[in-house]
Amino acid sequence: MSIQHHNGISWLGFRTYIPLIHTKIVWPEFLQGLFMLAATGLAIAPLLMSGFGFSFEQAVAMSMVQGIIISMGWCVFGISAAPGWITPALPLVLTAVLTNYDLPADRFKTMTAMALMFSLLLAVIWVARLGSRIQAAIPAWVVVAALLGAGIAALVRIFDITEARNIFNVAPWVAITSLPAAIVFTFLVPKFAHQLPAWLSASLIRYGILFSLVIAGVVGELSSELSFKLENRWFIPPVDEMWAKASPWVIGWPGLEHYVTAVPIVIVTYLIMFSDLLTLGELNRPISAELPKESTDPDNIHGALAARNALMSMASPFFSTQGPMWTGVQAWLVERQQRSLNDTRLIDRIASYYLLGIPIAYLVSPIMLLLKPLMAITLALTLALTAFACLRAAHQRQLPIIDKGLAFTGGIMIAVAPAYWAAAAIIGAVLTRAVWLKYWGQR
Repeated sequence: MSIQHHNGISWLGFRTYIPLIHTKIVWPEFLQGLFMLAATGLAIAPLLMSGFGFSFEQAVAMSMVQGIIISMGWCVFGISAAPGWITPALPLVLTAVLTNYDLPADRFKTMTAMALMFSLLLAVIWVARLGSRIQAAIPAWVVVAALLGAGIAALVRIFDITEARNIFNVAPWVAITSLPAAIVFTFLVPKFAHQLPAWLSASLIRYGILFSLVIAGVVGELSSELSFKLENRWFIPPVDEMWAKASPWVIGWPGLEHYVTAVPIVIVTYLIMFSDLLTLGELNRPISAELPKESTDPDNIHGALAARNALMSMASPFFSTQGPMWTGVQAWLVERQQRSLNDTRLIDRIASYYLLGIPIAYLVSPIMLLLKPLMAITLALTLALTAFACLRAAHQRQLPIIDKGLAFTGGIMIAVAPAYWAAAAIIGAVLTRAVWLKYWGQR
């Protein structure tokens, strides 16, 4: 084990960063993470309250524990990614859990079984060093299909007005003002910064997401779509109550039936997660030369995810919340890093956005109560950033005409079709491409 100033602690191919010792605070990222991190983390609160018998306070406790485990991705393992959920798998997980079991204890046992099996699968791939081999074998058009799928899926979730809780149903004025603002501040202002006063462009580039949330709050208050109620006190999440209701150490470990239910979900979740890895590699490509090699190694990412999911299964089992990347945030951080003129590193930005791994926002009552009405819009904001970043990255890739067609078809299937149909479409596309090359030669 070796220790170098600012470079972290190397161990078993990973690199641990101790906040404030190996990383510095980047204040724009820290201030925006203070609000965005807790608000999006609270997105599971309604699910826990409606399907698992949790109170709001207990749901906050689980969100806080999940957030601490999520931060292990960059802090303990040194992965150059803003860690997040495997969001597309969540509907599949909830369907399997809620339709097969009525009791919250059984539902949590199934979540535990999924997390343990997923962790075992990832650990095997990490030990065998298969992750990098699998990723190297993926054709370029499949990478583009994954990018298109992620972008289109994000747009579908944003504009799905058939969903009662969709932001356009709940707060339409908030949506039509804050979502475009987030895109403009994050991606367009940097390109036209020379046409704006220096102080204005610098402020918008640094604090664009925070300004978008301020716009959402002001518009929501003026239109009566959002209401805020503040209390000046510390908030102590009841972790002991959450543990008593969810941890397998208390409610019991999964039985055979829970593992049987988990098997297909785990397989599909891995396929979805792997598309996230492809997207991560593509988003990091513009700054790849400055990133430590081990921080982007697919095998290391598998190992880090295995550890995080194993810990999550025993502490706060809510499967698919321990994934490789929060796409919208990663896109924003990479965009900021590309335009950085100082010695700030991507790991500094990630550490700052994740509040140095300390769940500050979950402990201060005014912040929690301020963020509660903003849960829906913060999720929509990250989806909007995800859509723009992924679709832009897909557009920038140059492909032969046959590969473009296959990528478009695969992307649509990934976005809107059930996971097994999407997998079948990708396999069919591979066969179609092989036949095309065999009988028509040049692409």
